[in-house]
Amino acid sequence: MAFFDKLKEVGETVAEKAKDAGSSAVEKSKDAVEIQKLKSQISKSETEMNGIFAEVGKALMEKYPDVAKQYFGDKVEAVSGLMEKIEGLKASIANVKAPAEAVEVVKEAAEEIKDTAE
Repeated sequence: MAFFDKLKEVGETVAEKAKDAGSSAVEKSKDAVEIQKLKSQISKSETEMNGIFAEVGKALMEKYPDVAKQYFGDKVEAVSGLMEKIEGLKASIANVKAPAEAVEVVKEAAEEIKDTAE
């Protein structure tokens, strides 16, 4: 009988450890999900904060350009260069669009003339 008692005891111990391991895995899983949710909230808040910083920086450069240059000279120059680049690219887009738009205007004018002549 001692053998069966010992076997029963070992079986109960194994079952208890398996139960504890399962509970531990579930808890770890829940913790991982909670941590991911919190990290997501942090990321969202940081993105929002960076947008506000950008607005503040832009307002500072527009309202107090000399002060901005005094404290952030290299960065202000970099932004100014990028602004000039963007304006040049916009002009290039307008130049590419212009012939296509001109063709449309000529087509519309030709249609109007044709309709008027009839």
